Amino acid sequence: MNDTSTTILFVGHFNDHSIGKPFQQQTELFRLFNMYNFHQVIQSPTRCANILDWFVINNLHLEVLPPLRNLDISLIFLELDLKFCTDFLSSIKCWDYSRADFKKLNEILLIAPWEDIIAASPTPDVALNNITDIINQRASTCIPFRILESKKSTSVDAKAWINLNLKKMIHKRRRLFAKWRRTQCRHHRLAYNRLRNKIQRYIKDRKNRYIQFVLSKLDSLSTSRPNFWKTVKDLLGKRSYSNAPLICGDTVQYDMTSKANIFNEYFTSISTALDSILSKMLNRFHMCTDLFIPPLSIEPLDVYHVLLSLNPNKSKGFDNLPNRLLKNCAQSLATPFSLLFNFILATSHFPTAWNIASVITLHKSGSLHDVKNYRPISILPSLSKVFEKLIHKHLYSYFETNNLLCNRNSGFRKYHSTTSNILEVTHKLLVAKDSGCSSRVVFLDISKAFDKVIHSALLFKLQKPKFLPLQIIHLFILHYDSATKH
Repeated sequence: MNDTSTTILFVGHFNDHSIGKPFQQQTELFRLFNMYNFHQVIQSPTRCANILDWFVINNLHLEVLPPLRNLDISLIFLELDLKFCTDFLSSIKCWDYSRADFKKLNEILLIAPWEDIIAASPTPDVALNNITDIINQRASTCIPFRILESKKSTSVDAKAWINLNLKKMIHKRRRLFAKWRRTQCRHHRLAYNRLRNKIQRYIKDRKNRYIQFVLSKLDSLSTSRPNFWKTVKDLLGKRSYSNAPLICGDTVQYDMTSKANIFNEYFTSISTALDSILSKMLNRFHMCTDLFIPPLSIEPLDVYHVLLSLNPNKSKGFDNLPNRLLKNCAQSLATPFSLLFNFILATSHFPTAWNIASVITLHKSGSLHDVKNYRPISILPSLSKVFEKLIHKHLYSYFETNNLLCNRNSGFRKYHSTTSNILEVTHKLLVAKDSGCSSRVVFLDISKAFDKVIHSALLFKLQKPKFLPLQIIHLFILHYDSATKH
């Protein structure tokens, strides 16, 4: 809308009586037209004393011609240079894993001089780039490429029960309907009715089969939590993606670049707490243990197990190392990755490339035009997540072994879930009831909880106790400072 070279028009059959007084009505539509400087360019009557049709446009003039012969409708002459958008087509170059020779690739990667590459790299950034380039170059010799053509689907194509056979029948039904309208033949009408009824029965049958299939998936005990909610959303027809314009102040943004800048400014400006309140809270923090964690060293066997646990269907990040490649080459990549991770710990330098993420936005609730109603999802580099899992495994096992975690904390812990908290609360309520006591429960639901995480407080707690290795503390601080700048 901010591009003055773009021509936008509104047309419609309104039979307007207000000749020479365009947009005087106090309606939302007229206010929108006035806001963006749209004009009703037809000022002469096009039928009797009225303007039969509206032609509202932002940067074009047209001419109203006299009526032809005995008609009471005038002709409108204009020239438009329109660009019609077809379905969005894009080609993606990717590896064809079905024809990959991973056995040969592992053999090639095993003989690479990884130790010399790490030793010759002055910084972890250089080492990461060298390792990534070598993996991609040698993978290209063992994994052929293929071109994927993606087509933007319509709402009909998005339905799971729509198949190629049904699309052909729908297309044939449209042709029969057009033939009947053109010929008014009774036989064509009967053929159209028969095909229409057949399609309705076919859709009903396909839809019932799909619903039964979805219900069987939901009843399956092996269905994981992400797959469960994905199945539910597919069944309900809910889509997280939205290409709606964003309203920022008095302007409406349509183009992708402007919308991306608005999202970026909002997501990076979210405040978590006032500094004055935060300082008072942090000063009351006390140590809960005299223990300390010894310096961390990552072994190739630990890297190997983490690589095998990767989900091959996850998207790759900016490091251009897909999970499927890392998982299939875990045996040959465990050693070079362990050398790289130990180099990072020794220098306490988090690679700059790992601070870059591909961010997508998901609509939560409310208006689609308000940036506050979206939450970001970051697609991180795969190798950075492997490194973070190794750090988490080391710290978590130490906390669990020394009982440093609160027993009432069930979030993000193995063998714990919301069921643990429900059982504890239910037990206390039943004990109070048996004792003849009354119970009072206060439930807190924090809106946008992850936006309210106090990162500076987490860093403060990491530095306050001396049981964390300095290499990990410095790594976290440098990673946080670098990530916030991006």
